[in-house]
Amino acid sequence: MENWILQEFESINLGGQRLNYRTKKILSQFSKEPLSTIPTACKGWKETKSAYRYFDNKQVSSDKILEPHKAATIKRVKQNGRVLVIQDTTTLDYSNQNFKQGIGPLRNEKERGLLLHPSLIVSESGICLGIYDDYQWFRNELLSKKFSKQKLNNERLHKRHIKDKESYRWILSYRRAVEIAKKCIDTHVISISDREGDVYDLYEEAAKTEGKKADWLVRIKITHRSIINNFGVRDAQLLNEKMVSISPQQIIEFNIPNRYGGTGRKIKQELRMAKIILHPPTGRRGEMRCSPVEVTVLLAKEINAPSDEKPVIWWLMTSIPIQNISEPKQLILWYLQRWQIEIFFKILKSGCQVEQLQLENATRTKNCLAIYLIIAWRILFLTSTCKIIPNESCVHILEKQEWQTAWILIKKERPPNKPPLIYEAIVLIAKMGGYLDRKKDSPPGPKAMWQGITQLYHAINTIEIINRLPTYG
Repeated sequence: MENWILQEFESINLGGQRLNYRTKKILSQFSKEPLSTIPTACKGWKETKSAYRYFDNKQVSSDKILEPHKAATIKRVKQNGRVLVIQDTTTLDYSNQNFKQGIGPLRNEKERGLLLHPSLIVSESGICLGIYDDYQWFRNELLSKKFSKQKLNNERLHKRHIKDKESYRWILSYRRAVEIAKKCIDTHVISISDREGDVYDLYEEAAKTEGKKADWLVRIKITHRSIINNFGVRDAQLLNEKMVSISPQQIIEFNIPNRYGGTGRKIKQELRMAKIILHPPTGRRGEMRCSPVEVTVLLAKEINAPSDEKPVIWWLMTSIPIQNISEPKQLILWYLQRWQIEIFFKILKSGCQVEQLQLENATRTKNCLAIYLIIAWRILFLTSTCKIIPNESCVHILEKQEWQTAWILIKKERPPNKPPLIYEAIVLIAKMGGYLDRKKDSPPGPKAMWQGITQLYHAINTIEIINRLPTYG
């Protein structure tokens, strides 16, 4: 059993030693062949049947599977002064599995599957630390023209309580961030979301949360919103008008690649940041009534954009007081880490093939997804560590057998006594997955890693079998 699995599942408790061991064994089998189907990873009917029974066991749940990983993640969080809890939603399409229970419509009635909204924890420097939530749900119905005008208006005009909406998931994920903040009192926790997470109820809940809590940072979806002026009444200017009228405080320059992977163009932006008091949504009554919330808003607007290009404009908003932000571009640097969860989803879908899982019901699927969430985290952890701390010893993230086997297969020579650095060891594994390692190439990506890991463990298993064979002569 790999050391990283033993460390990650040190506190596992599913109610019995056999179940605990089975969890570790399944994780070990699946992590060695993330692209393979369950029967292929299990290497036989007996092990495959055992895995299916495990996922259907009443004592097993996704929460219990993730609990030890969450505990290990908290240990890693405590080693950082600031972490980012990135939340986002993705769809898992099971349209071709008519037998599967516990799924519903996605974008239309023909598209059926699950929706997944995890919380991915990333260090400020960009190392993926773990998964803290695997919130899943399916839709019973889609809002469409066949519904009454009143029902559609109640949805659009916020006349339904937030708890009855899908957007409630953003608040639930923020609460997970608060849990992390309370467990890691010396760590600054920031919950980050994209434009879909621009939910006023979240801002109000964060403002009313007592004690140690997490901050939040979102990309604004609604810029034409009312604000409150210094006299405590609604300002004549809207948020977007107020921000444009402020003098720029900082100029930044950076290169942005084009969609085809080319060099792209240089972007020059002027940054405006200000303290704003948001006016609560109007038309709400009773328990849905909201209070004003004080926030910090950043407008990053491109200047001197080419005539044939659309100016790059970013609107960000955060609960962090303006006096606690060292410079405006700090918010942009934090928000750019949100791309990590997009990479995570790519690993989960393409690297772990979770949309190909042939499991009959929601219970089995959810439990199996918990295993693959940990595997996807591990792959992202290896690739992000390679980029952020390339000059550390690889013994911190790889088994001795892993880096030595990769060394022998790629370099065709005996491995050294001193373990190589993280970057060198990860490159060796990535080369087994198709990474070319040319001078101008970026560090290995997740695809090369999941393909390299599969090839590496095929080689390790072959060596182990050969060593166990009896000798003759």
